[in-house]
Amino acid sequence: MAFLHDPMTLFEVLYSAVIIIGIVVISGFCLTLAIFPKRDEIEIIERLGLSVILGFTPFVMLYFFDKNFNVPINFITSVLFVVIVCIAGLAIWIHRKGMTKQKI
Repeated sequence: MAFLHDPMTLFEVLYSAVIIIGIVVISGFCLTLAIFPKRDEIEIIERLGLSVILGFTPFVMLYFFDKNFNVPINFITSVLFVVIVCIAGLAIWIHRKGMTKQKI
């Protein structure tokens, strides 16, 4: 049986899986910081669990924009949406953290 391309090695599969999991967790972690800005509001295990769930937000948003505004789904838009979600989450976190310091 002939392959149309060379099969991936174990290293390539693991490397790709780590990168994909990292992208999902990092974007979700930025959103959890925006939702729970204080360190002691939730434990790290809860924050990581929410990070995995919220990490799919950029891809859900990209699907929404594709279906409603004909934004193509490709590498550039995928990276752009992940970066936008991370920047928005961190900006909200910094803003909310500054607001809590002013109240004290």
